Amino acid sequence: MIVTAIQVNLGMISMAENKVTKRLGSFAALFAVSTMIAGVYGMNFQIPELHYKYGYPICIAVMFGIDVILWLRFRKAGWL
Repeated sequence: MIVTAIQVNLGMISMAENKVTKRLGSFAALFAVSTMIAGVYGMNFQIPELHYKYGYPICIAVMFGIDVILWLRFRKAGWL
């Protein structure tokens, strides 16, 4: 009986750790999009604002749009 109670307790702890891991992973994915685009902007080659008047606003809008889509999907999956 005690062994079963310990196994149930360990199972519940494992489930709680999985929830935390999913949440941290989803937040990491949200920040990864912005980090990737910022990394591209940090390189020294032709960037959008040199040829396009609205290069920065478009880039920011794309980052925000991707983050919103990811946030909605993670929320639907129950990760956030």
